This record gives sequence, structure tokens and C-alpha cells, in this order.
Amino acid sequence: QIYDDLDRTGLLPVHSNGRAVSLRDILQVAAVAHEVGRSANGGAHHKRSRRLLQKLGVPPGWAAKDLVIAGLVARFHRGALPSAQKTYAGLAVEDRKVVDCLAGILRLADSLDYGHEGVIRSIQLARRDGSVELAAEGVRARDKNAEKVAAARYLLEEACGTAIRVRERSAGPRTDILAQRSVS
Repeated sequence: QIYDDLDRTGLLPVHSNGRAVSLRDILQVAAVAHEVGRSANGGAHHKRSRRLLQKLGVPPGWAAKDLVIAGLVARFHRGALPSAQKTYAGLAVEDRKVVDCLAGILRLADSLDYGHEGVIRSIQLARRDGSVELAAEGVRARDKNAEKVAAARYLLEEACGTAIRVRERSAGPRTDILAQRSVS
């Protein structure tokens, strides 16, 4: 839903122009695969998820590059920010922007429901006062997850070039959980 809202509001900094598949499809594959690496023992499941996607044959209608991008999005849904990783560095600038944006979306979405308990019931994203406001029903101010959300939004802020403010969405008065920060 974050992807769709960014696209609807004109804030999505990348587009599917000339790709075999849509960026939304690439994001969906990465989202489904991002936890697959947990099936093996040990840490670094995000790296295993990328490797598993790279071992797949290219699906019909897809370009090999799109599967590589999906793997990198799954890889960067947590941990280090994309930068010097060899496969990422070898991409064209426009493709690196796609990875940054889609990984930022997945990173933020994953942090909102970090415990995978389905606590987020709905999300609404809108432009407000020169930034993006993400209102999430089910997120709580000052809960144990607020710090993770604050860190996770950074990559998407950089990709979109705008600050993202996350707040609780409820029937009552607005409660900002994370203060807006400026992005240069």
C-alpha cells in the first residue's frame, strides 16, 4: 500500500518505463522472498533471500536484471544501506535508484510490523506541510518498535528526497510518533 500511495501522490521517484515487468511486481516478489532466507539456520537471512532469488530461473516475461533488482530489494530490506555491495554497484544509476526506493518501501513496511503479528490494520500516506505523513492504524507512540520505524524510514526518505513522518491513525486526536526530520 505504501508503493501505491507514493505512486498516487506523485512521490514515487522511479517508474517502470521500458521494463519487462512493473516495479510493483518487482517489489511484490522481493516482499514475498524477503523472509525466505530465515528457513536456513543462522543469521543474515536478508543475504540468503537475495542468493535464493538469484538461483531462480528468470520467470517468463521478466528480464534477468529485474530479478537481480528484486533480489537486491530483498537483500536491503534490513541491515546495511545499499552502497558498495558488488552487484548493486554494478547496476546503472537508474537501477540503483529503483533498488533504493523499493528497498526503502520494504524496509519501512517490514519495520511497521516487525514482530509479524499483523498489528497494522491500515496505512494511509499523504503529503502534509512539505513532507510525507504515513498514518498507520495499529502503530503506537513510544512502543518498542518506534525506534525501528524511525531508522527504517531513512532509506525511503533519501530515495524520495523528502521527510516522512509516521503517526498513529485512530479515531481520536493525531499522535505523532516520530518527529519529522529534514532531508537535505
